[in-house]
Amino acid sequence: MIRRAMWALFAAVLCATAPALAQDTTGRVAGTVVDSSKAALPGATIKLEGGAVNQMAVSDGEGRYAFVAIPPGTYKLTTSLSGFSTAVAERVEVRLGQTTPIDVTLSVGG
Repeated sequence: MIRRAMWALFAAVLCATAPALAQDTTGRVAGTVVDSSKAALPGATIKLEGGAVNQMAVSDGEGRYAFVAIPPGTYKLTTSLSGFSTAVAERVEVRLGQTTPIDVTLSVGG
């Protein structure tokens, strides 16, 4: 009887701590790329650089992009598209378990 109660207690503790063991160790950066009239810009190249991270994404048909599983830290985000000026965000902070929203507006030119 005591052995069964011990196993039940062990199982309860294990179930209660499982969510803590599954915590995120990374964050995300996501946003949209638009022009000065707020129209979506598909096909823009977005680069995230810093530390050991050097990743690239391309905005989708609605101008959306995302970088997932990014270690916490400070990064540089560079967005470019032919016919538009390049936009640079120098200090993009990524935190554990959070999405850092970075919406980018590109100006015609360049």
